[in-house]
Amino acid sequence: MVAADSQMTYGSTRASGEHRKIRTAPDGTVYAFTGTAALFEPMIKWFEGGAKPEERPLFSESDGASTLIVWCDGRCFSYRLETPYPCECFAPDAWGSVYALGAMDSGATAREAVERAIGREANLGGPVVWVELKRSSEGIRLVASDGGACA
Repeated sequence: MVAADSQMTYGSTRASGEHRKIRTAPDGTVYAFTGTAALFEPMIKWFEGGAKPEERPLFSESDGASTLIVWCDGRCFSYRLETPYPCECFAPDAWGSVYALGAMDSGATAREAVERAIGREANLGGPVVWVELKRSSEGIRLVASDGGACA
């Protein structure tokens, strides 16, 4: 399972809107993002175009923590803007919340972990967005979602 909160913040200020931090592609690839929201779509397009380091989206120093997480072909990789080379990831893992990682280490699902972390961290909030994945010999495929949160 992949889960995320939907809160947007600007520094220490909560934005009034929500941000969908998880998306699915028609081919079954699942994308998640943490960091500057405006970079999510450019990072997806960059990845789909071959993820060449020299062609990564423009960013400023304040965008340095922006990370695209990609599940495809049975594996998971993260791409940070300031170090745009793939880093393979393994479950359980969490980006942006040690509370969520601790909850998963204690047996919580990803969705439950995000719900628990929202109760503790000021930069998390809003509805929890999630997708359930199934690993098979053909790779990872989408099994269920939260009812439309994934585009």
